[in-house]
Amino acid sequence: MDRAIAWTEGRLSYQLEPLDEVARDLHRWYGLDIVVTDSALARLRITMTLDHATADDVVQRLVETRGVRYHRTGNTVRLGE
Repeated sequence: MDRAIAWTEGRLSYQLEPLDEVARDLHRWYGLDIVVTDSALARLRITMTLDHATADDVVQRLVETRGVRYHRTGNTVRLGE
């Protein structure tokens, strides 16, 4: 499904998108403030589809996709720690 219309069905889809761009989308959709602590990590390419996911699901999928360490406090997620 095309990323441009996937959101209309409650789905976010990424194909080799930089993590920093994905983080901006997740802020708009879920109110998550994702802080990427390493510029190399920010450039990592992410491929995943989120289908009616909760904010907790999103964080788990994101860190599992690339094996990234994280720390979460409320709506702030620090990746790479």
